[in-house]
Amino acid sequence: MALSKITNASVADNAVHGRRNIVTNGEMVISQRGIDINSLGETGYSADRFRTRTYGGNGRFDYDQVTDVVPSSTFKYAAKYTVSTAATDVGSFGYSVQQVIEGHNIAQLRIGRSDAKPFTISFWARSSVSGTYSSGVATASGDISFVTEFTLVADTWKYISYTVPAYTTSVPTNLNETNGSGLFFTVIGLASQTSKQTSTLDAWQSGNFVFSSNQTNFMSATTRTVHITGVQLEVGDASPFEHRSFGEELAACQRYYFEINWDTTERPLGANYNSSRSVCTQSFHVQMRTDPTVTSTFAVGGLQSDYSNEHCFRWYGNQQQISVSSAKADAEL
Repeated sequence: MALSKITNASVADNAVHGRRNIVTNGEMVISQRGIDINSLGETGYSADRFRTRTYGGNGRFDYDQVTDVVPSSTFKYAAKYTVSTAATDVGSFGYSVQQVIEGHNIAQLRIGRSDAKPFTISFWARSSVSGTYSSGVATASGDISFVTEFTLVADTWKYISYTVPAYTTSVPTNLNETNGSGLFFTVIGLASQTSKQTSTLDAWQSGNFVFSSNQTNFMSATTRTVHITGVQLEVGDASPFEHRSFGEELAACQRYYFEINWDTTERPLGANYNSSRSVCTQSFHVQMRTDPTVTSTFAVGGLQSDYSNEHCFRWYGNQQQISVSSAKADAEL
């Protein structure tokens, strides 16, 4: 039997790969905080692991998880951001959509070493405003950054792909390759902050730069929209988007944020601790990145104190019985 020619493209299309995509929730399928969130500002989380940046500016976004996606694509959802409050302070402040990538997940890039790896970023984007937009990465410490730019035609989906060359100069100061912030990945810049803009494109440079000097001011009017989906960051060249199962993607997201709501018949009840207190413990579905910040609501018995680590959290109620309605644990970067 004759064997057909094996090519890189055929392997990429057909082989079972390891986990190539370093981005979490790149197809916007998980949205634990809600599918319709209003007035997002600085580090406002929307689709899991994605957040808006205003750097302190007065512009605001509304977020929706939508099915208005790339025609004939394999994506079910996109993240839609709408300008709900126009920014009057562009220049002093900048605006973007970003994901912070954990240090453990970038260690394979070998940033700063002689064996550092190039990596490719790809995604789909659509804007209601034609113009030039920015994308790029920076180490969380802000020592080095890489910025590129691309153009969008109004109301037209476009596939964006660019390769970030290996950075072999030296290991950046305070580069985090453990469970802290490793890379700040700006998926799309939406208005430029002067101190963070650069005309040096498509090359690593010293300093914390986020925007191209040609960046369009998307934030100047309300109701403007931008959609993104299919976000991928992988070692080497671009390959077809890596679809993961819903359960796998949810577990990856719950490492950073866990939310659970109980109905009136399924609320966990605390056992008596003493004559005036009760205690209740809840395990996380997956081990979280670090000891999270926990907030809860109670049907019976208010929160007096709590304890948490990356595995579980505990309530102490101020009555002999407590009944918990909901809980949120936040270990975002």
